[in-house]
Amino acid sequence: KASDGEMSFGGISGVSSFYPSDISDRRTQLSLYLTGLYILDKPVVSGQKSGRHTALNKFISDVDTIRLSYKDNMFALEFSTFEFGTPERVYYRYMLEGLNSQWISTAQGVNRISFTNINYGTYKLKIKAFIYENSSEEKEITLIISPPWHLTWWAKLVYLLLFATLIGGIARFIMDRIRNKNELMRRKHAEQISEAKLQFFINISHEIRTPMTLIISPLEKLIAENKDEGKQKVYLLIYRNTQRILRLINQLMDIRKIDKGLMTMEFSETDMVEFIDDLMQTFT
Repeated sequence: KASDGEMSFGGISGVSSFYPSDISDRRTQLSLYLTGLYILDKPVVSGQKSGRHTALNKFISDVDTIRLSYKDNMFALEFSTFEFGTPERVYYRYMLEGLNSQWISTAQGVNRISFTNINYGTYKLKIKAFIYENSSEEKEITLIISPPWHLTWWAKLVYLLLFATLIGGIARFIMDRIRNKNELMRRKHAEQISEAKLQFFINISHEIRTPMTLIISPLEKLIAENKDEGKQKVYLLIYRNTQRILRLINQLMDIRKIDKGLMTMEFSETDMVEFIDDLMQTFT
């Protein structure tokens, strides 16, 4: 080191000297640009479609949102700082929010970031460039991977409507079964009550029929043996009404057959005068 501050260093190629005061800090902020999008190693240009969507709707360096189909979930992004002095010294740090929460550093001189099998969804790519002590501002790019059609919001809405329809159909089916079961039980209960009433009438009819048959036999004997005209008239009146009561009892006992459809109505011709005469004799 000389008295004036000059520094000298010797080497195999000679002697180098400089003044430390002449060295200035060259720290500058890097500019970071997106320069390429590749799907399966094929470059994507502005306006190109990815599925139903436009992948890049602006010039590549101005893009802040990238939309890709779920089929194009293997892709790569290229960046540049346009550092022409020592580009091999530039490296990048990035984080894909929604996929991981840690910053990942690339090797020096590597300006391509590759992504493989990214699930559908919305992500935020944050990236910064570094060279020596210099760095760029953090750049953000929104990355949207569209879902397959059967996982889109409108498909899910259709599934919800179908599910609601299915639940409604099942509920109606269950309610109809309960209603039919209750109706069947109500009818069965009504039939049981009707059967009990019918059985009661039949039992009463049996109880009445037995003494009536016991009355008819001695009455027929009195009619046959006692020829007194006055008594004969009384006996015949009793006999005709007894027979009438017996017929009514027999008809009452046939109600069950009528209820079950085992009896049919039959019609026959008769002498109306004789019928009325028999009816009048029942009361005289």
